[in-house]
Amino acid sequence: MSTRIHWVLNATQASFASFFLADYFPLWGSLLDRLGGARARLDKNFDELNVFYHQLIDEHMHASTASAQECSILDILLQMNKDSSGITFDHIKAILMNVIVAGTGSSAEVVAWAMTLLIKNPTTMNKAQQEVRELTGKKGFIDESNLQKLVYLKAIVKEAIRLHPPAPLLVPRETTEKCVLGSVRALVVSSVTAATEVFRYNDLCFSSRPALVGAQKISYKGLDLVFSPYNDHWRKTKKIATLHLFSAKRTHSFQSVREEEVARMVKAVRDKITASDDSSIVNLSKTVIRLTSSIIFRMTFGKRFDDGEYGQGDDNKMSRKIQWLLAETQANSVSFFVTNFFPLMGRLIDRLSGAYARLEKSFNELDAFYQQFIDENLQASTVSAPDSTILNILLKMNKDSSEFTFDHIKAILMNFIVAGSDTSAAVVVWAMTLLVKNPTAMKKVQDEVREFTGKKGFVDENDIQNLVYLKAVVKETMRLNPPAPLLVPRETTEKCVISGYEIDAKTLVYINAYALGRDPEFWVNPDSFLPERFLNSSTDFRGQDYEFIPFGAGRRMCPGLLLGVIMTELVLTNLLYSFDWELPPGMEITDIDMASQPGTTMHKKNHLNLVPKFINYH
Repeated sequence: MSTRIHWVLNATQASFASFFLADYFPLWGSLLDRLGGARARLDKNFDELNVFYHQLIDEHMHASTASAQECSILDILLQMNKDSSGITFDHIKAILMNVIVAGTGSSAEVVAWAMTLLIKNPTTMNKAQQEVRELTGKKGFIDESNLQKLVYLKAIVKEAIRLHPPAPLLVPRETTEKCVLGSVRALVVSSVTAATEVFRYNDLCFSSRPALVGAQKISYKGLDLVFSPYNDHWRKTKKIATLHLFSAKRTHSFQSVREEEVARMVKAVRDKITASDDSSIVNLSKTVIRLTSSIIFRMTFGKRFDDGEYGQGDDNKMSRKIQWLLAETQANSVSFFVTNFFPLMGRLIDRLSGAYARLEKSFNELDAFYQQFIDENLQASTVSAPDSTILNILLKMNKDSSEFTFDHIKAILMNFIVAGSDTSAAVVVWAMTLLVKNPTAMKKVQDEVREFTGKKGFVDENDIQNLVYLKAVVKETMRLNPPAPLLVPRETTEKCVISGYEIDAKTLVYINAYALGRDPEFWVNPDSFLPERFLNSSTDFRGQDYEFIPFGAGRRMCPGLLLGVIMTELVLTNLLYSFDWELPPGMEITDIDMASQPGTTMHKKNHLNLVPKFINYH
């Protein structure tokens, strides 16, 4: 009987989760499901389940009447059937399915997860056991009446359910009528099947951007590349970016800048641990964001970002201003404005709440910051070298065309600074976190880097092309922790159909890159860190494999992909080549948290602090 019940649970769960084309393509999916055998398997499972439930019903109907104390759920249902013709045997079987599956499978899962978490956290285990044993004493068994007094035990159950809900995706729902977010239609794309339809067959329809309040302000009403709606201006701006800002030639022209800054960071960390007898804890999160910001600022303005932790002559006030700029730009791009969802009445609410005033204040400071750099470059002699920095390139365009204004320049600078420094830093920190948690992968990638580079002392960009496992580590990191888990929102330009459902024009669209990278239909062990999955795979992040789109796909794909990947690989490779990395004293691998911070870019919530050991190759 127990084997039979296990089969019932598994068969019922399988029927719930099975993929049927008819669910997404109602017109022709039924035929394909029958031809593919999916419908036949479902019918077979259902027939066996039906027989099983009917067997139980027959046994109870022929059994002697149970006492009131032993009355079961099935007895109650049979009594209802006897009292009312409205409750049929099919009603009873359907309810039995609910009780059996929900009552056994979900509770068992929570108990298993709770025990797993307690074993991984001995302090918590000890505290829970002390509470239970002190309350129960030598009674020998805990009955349900005692459970109400076990406060910490109840907290553990809640925490286990929070971390591992028995149904991570609740039973799907269906709207009974058209509904919106506020007064705005919205669509979230979280499956690879739907993403394929969006990008491969309907990319043009999904190529515009919504006019969200914060994004419109910091982009100078859509004069940039990221937040601009799909129009002639965006096409011209993309052409500028592709030819003059993010081309392979332009990206490689700044190779020396990137390598100098990385070498400078390595030296600074080495000097720090040398001065502290080789036991210094380094905040890698801060170190990496300073490094990537310095690279981007030298490429953009010809100046270095620094806050004094390395490079004693740097302007601390300026570095703090730049840190503020990055944080403020991110915050404004994702801030909640009632106007975005209730256009008619939202403006008044946003003004009364002070949201608009805060946005205006931040924008004015951002504008003055950009203008300061523009004025300095216009007055400096270096402006005569038109290709020396990104800003000089943009100023030359301004000089050649009256249509290309300072506001255009500031909007593009915002894209370059934020996307260039913030996202690469996030990926490097996540990669180091995952490698520290997986020592086997850490050893494998360090062996590869060190064997190929030898005693050269530094890994330059030309060397990285041969580091196959290193590249797999970067890909796996971006699959698990994409720098932008929700890609920049899109807006449909016209009515279209996705998975058999009609999507109206002007619908707000979110692409859930995080969910796509963990879709179990396309990834084996989707939540595990396995760089090896990319070693013999053609899957790449260049927008053709829709299960893996950390840089987006289609017309609105990130044009800075090449720069972002080069920076990420260069920084990560030299951290792995130059240092061995250990956890701070008293910390275990299980203590490393993987919590992420909300925002446009998915940063690690708590800074990554590690102890570096310098490797001297001379």
